[in-house]
Amino acid sequence: METIEHIFFNCPTAQVTWKIAPVRWEGLAKLQGTLWRWWEAVLQAAKETQGVGRIQLTANILWQIWKAKNKFTFQQEIANAKIIVDKAQQEWIEYEAAKESDIGSNSEPEKATPIQQRWEPPKEGTIRINTDAAISAKMVRSGLGIIARNWRGELVRAKGITMRRKGIAATEEALAIREALEMAQFAG
Repeated sequence: METIEHIFFNCPTAQVTWKIAPVRWEGLAKLQGTLWRWWEAVLQAAKETQGVGRIQLTANILWQIWKAKNKFTFQQEIANAKIIVDKAQQEWIEYEAAKESDIGSNSEPEKATPIQQRWEPPKEGTIRINTDAAISAKMVRSGLGIIARNWRGELVRAKGITMRRKGIAATEEALAIREALEMAQFAG
């Protein structure tokens, strides 16, 4: 059985990742046998100058290592330490930029008026598929959501997809419908 400590610190990819990572945690190597003790020591750095940023970047690196391990486990995709570090840095920089733009924005953000709709079941024996799409211009991401329920309202299938791109609303909605049709076709 693989331990969390092995995934984050001891596997060869993780070791290379930490060697090339732009954040260093000198003196904490001896604590890497227990993730929680190591993390508590990392949190002490929040008191230092730039400590919070170092912690945020470290958390992002841990997240990217975790995602790389899952890709290997479920898709047999071999991880590359440089890609892990680059992705962690890129997402952290985007996060910081988004925070700054939120703070620097004096204008009132646009407030979307949610449309309240009540789900109504289809006739007996029928499956209803609902789709939606969302776009985050700040994070340059779009997401699709698909849910299929039977006439009793019971979940039959669901799917969520995120993409790293700035989408156009009509296009993203159409892609959600297309994905829903493909999901229905695959499910028979």
